[in-house]
Amino acid sequence: TWGGAVSACGSLREFSHKEKEWKHTAEKLSIAYAAYDCISDGDAVFLDCGTTTTQLARVIRSGSKRKILVGTNAINIAMELSEAEDISVIVIGGNFRHRILSCVGAYAEEMMKTLFFDKGFISANHFTVERGFSTPTLGEAELKRKILTISKEKIMLLDYTKFGDDSMVLVASSENVDILIT
Repeated sequence: TWGGAVSACGSLREFSHKEKEWKHTAEKLSIAYAAYDCISDGDAVFLDCGTTTTQLARVIRSGSKRKILVGTNAINIAMELSEAEDISVIVIGGNFRHRILSCVGAYAEEMMKTLFFDKGFISANHFTVERGFSTPTLGEAELKRKILTISKEKIMLLDYTKFGDDSMVLVASSENVDILIT
């Protein structure tokens, strides 16, 4: 724009899993290893959908920590963990979002009503200090908020490309997250 810059994507742009999967993989893997350090043998953890949480699932699958229970609303994360028979997996169903491989909506939220996790690993599309963590869709934001409420420890995983902009829907302010790994 004349005299400045404007985001070409806007608040509603949501890249598909395939578009994001192989971008910034070194950073995402570093974040995944730092997140894995937060997990103990025997923990119940929730992995939100996303390419960074997918990296965390891969680290959990091949790591030395065992007897972990993983809840997830991401079909690809459940598949990543299917090869590790000593990792229990709870798959949250609901309305399947093809582009990002997640399940959201009333059925997903209903399934989560009676579950509690030691740690919730959540991702977002954007973060600003002023507003917090945001995502472009209402359904994703609602489910992420639900993950925060059922997790004793709330851990946000974001690579550096997510900082300094907002998506349309607020997920949480920074005060509602215990740890940010970036």
